[in-house]
Amino acid sequence: MARIGLGVAVALLVAILGCCVHLIKNAPEPSISASAVRWFRRGAHWRVPNSNHSMFYVDSHPRQSPGSPMTIFLVHGFPSSSYDYSLLFDDLVSRCGCRVVAIDHLGFGFSDKPKSGYGYSMKEQALNMLAFLKAKGLEDVHVVAHDMGDTVLTEALSILEETGLSGEGKVGGFKSVTFTNGGMVFDKIGLRLGQKILLSGYGDKVVEHVPRVVLKMFTRAQLKTIWSPEANPKIVNTETEEMLDLVEYKEGNEIINKLSSYLLERRNPDNEKRWYGTLGRIKIPIRLCWGDKDAVAPIDIPHELVKRARLQKTEVQIMSGLGHFAMLEDPRRWMDTVLQDL
Repeated sequence: MARIGLGVAVALLVAILGCCVHLIKNAPEPSISASAVRWFRRGAHWRVPNSNHSMFYVDSHPRQSPGSPMTIFLVHGFPSSSYDYSLLFDDLVSRCGCRVVAIDHLGFGFSDKPKSGYGYSMKEQALNMLAFLKAKGLEDVHVVAHDMGDTVLTEALSILEETGLSGEGKVGGFKSVTFTNGGMVFDKIGLRLGQKILLSGYGDKVVEHVPRVVLKMFTRAQLKTIWSPEANPKIVNTETEEMLDLVEYKEGNEIINKLSSYLLERRNPDNEKRWYGTLGRIKIPIRLCWGDKDAVAPIDIPHELVKRARLQKTEVQIMSGLGHFAMLEDPRRWMDTVLQDL
């Protein structure tokens, strides 16, 4: 069979799926699970400075004075939200006796999802995150990031270094940083078909013309490929559905192409050079905790990152048998690994 180009394949996909719009245009709105509703109710919203947008966050000690106890700040990835950490949040607070804070970036989870006037760049997301930390008086923070959150965190570190807020033992308010499964080395990413389409420049057309229900079916199938083959099928199915429902909350599915544009920034060699340089220069502990059964962010990534960023004091801590969403597949083992030597 002759090969066809990605552009032709996308055009055919759009044409075929577009024919079924009349069948499913009245599809029901997404429902939010009872568990996700409980997560929403324990959180709050913070208004982003100089904007009309607000970010959702959950804080285990919202009335605690800054500085005590130790604070762990959780940063989610694409296309998920702080809800990724809901299964382990309370246990994490209990085990380390610390304050734990998690946010939803703009465009994700329960945060606002502006369709215009916001670019969803890594710089914008990083500046919002830094503004949130400053507004809440959070200092000496141990940051744990995942997936796209790894890039948001690295951009934040670069901003802090470039503005002179980097020194021995502290970068801005950061005491240590922990990166977990994410595409920190672009040429090592196991890109999914959906990511390839979005990177090809056809993402806008797909989002515009492919019916929401069909797009959700496709995204569901793609997401299920990055869990560990050993993961509990019930957990995979439940968590994937909840993830997709939160993507559609506030019509986030209509900006999915904009949210995934971080991959274009990640692909830019100048950006990677800048980010690797920052990681190699900062004087705080950098930790890499990785599930080794991740098809999209394989175990080659942290090992290659150590070389390219010259992280001589960083060792890769492997979570054997876990995939991309290690915190959901085995929350206890994820905590054991992340809290080790913290």
